[in-house]
Amino acid sequence: MGLLRCQQLAIEVPGRNLITRLDWNIEPGQFWLILGRNGSGKTSLLQSLAGLRKIQQGSIDLQQQSLQQYRRIEIAQRMAILFQQQESSFPVTVLESASAGRHPHRNFWGWPTADDQTFVQDALQQMDLLSLAHHSVDSLSGGERRRLELATLLVQDPALFLLDEPTNHLDLHHQIGMLKHFHQLATEQQRCIVMTSHELNLGLRYCSHTLLLYGNGEWEAGKTAELINTERLEKLYQHPMQCHKSTNGDIYLPA
Repeated sequence: MGLLRCQQLAIEVPGRNLITRLDWNIEPGQFWLILGRNGSGKTSLLQSLAGLRKIQQGSIDLQQQSLQQYRRIEIAQRMAILFQQQESSFPVTVLESASAGRHPHRNFWGWPTADDQTFVQDALQQMDLLSLAHHSVDSLSGGERRRLELATLLVQDPALFLLDEPTNHLDLHHQIGMLKHFHQLATEQQRCIVMTSHELNLGLRYCSHTLLLYGNGEWEAGKTAELINTERLEKLYQHPMQCHKSTNGDIYLPA
């Protein structure tokens, strides 16, 4: 049973049809990679899935109910979205910032519980930030801030994660750690992960399914191992590609 379902979804910007008649079913345990050139509609699609952008045609159902029927707090209890750029203007600590992820699960006057504190501690540890818990967010590097944003989403504890370029600003070690952790959430906890990325080979290595957006309305979706090949990637990126075999699967490089 799908957690999120798109039927005949269309996304447009002035003068361009980015996505046309998208039929897409996201099921528990799937880790989706969205690939496409700049301007192909990747971010617009994530915003639409989160109910933050008006769609031109079609429908989006969350847990078999129209997304439009949910209140914002109900959506936040079920899905979390990571934007490409997020800035904090408040002088708070790393611990306080991550704790904000529990807000959708509390009532208006709710104080943090022991379970809330456990979520925060675990998330900071997973994103290698526990030693910085009492540091000011303003003191963090760009990569540390990105990991804090990811930790805050983990604290939110949704069934569906929408991640827009989550590896931005991360060094290789933390890119691998982040992808391994979200892959584990999908395979062991049956969470749904949807991620856009320009890190082609890292994405293909960890994502079970892939959605290709060609930017002209056309799209293709399926299991990564069955869908991805040199021909499709050359069509997607409008550039010659080469495939190299490795112990971790095929690696695609520009020719």
